[in-house]
Amino acid sequence: MVMASENICNDANAMEFFHAVMSHTTPPDKLGFSYMLSGDNVGGKLGLTREKDPDPKKPYMMWAGTPYEHAGVYKTVRSPVTESAN
Repeated sequence: MVMASENICNDANAMEFFHAVMSHTTPPDKLGFSYMLSGDNVGGKLGLTREKDPDPKKPYMMWAGTPYEHAGVYKTVRSPVTESAN
């Protein structure tokens, strides 16, 4: 799935969630998983804000205080090219 210019891999429940976000409707009460390959800029385009500079070592709540509040977890992926250069 590509939302705006974002590359995102979603399961079916996450697809329902993002559909609700994009259509400004009530999100489903289901657990979903989404992997964002290049970060998230969708919320800002929709007027949603996230915690500024969350600690990448622990989970944080995105879009807190809205019906679309959800947990975010950072995962740093290291490039094999970068690893071999070090």
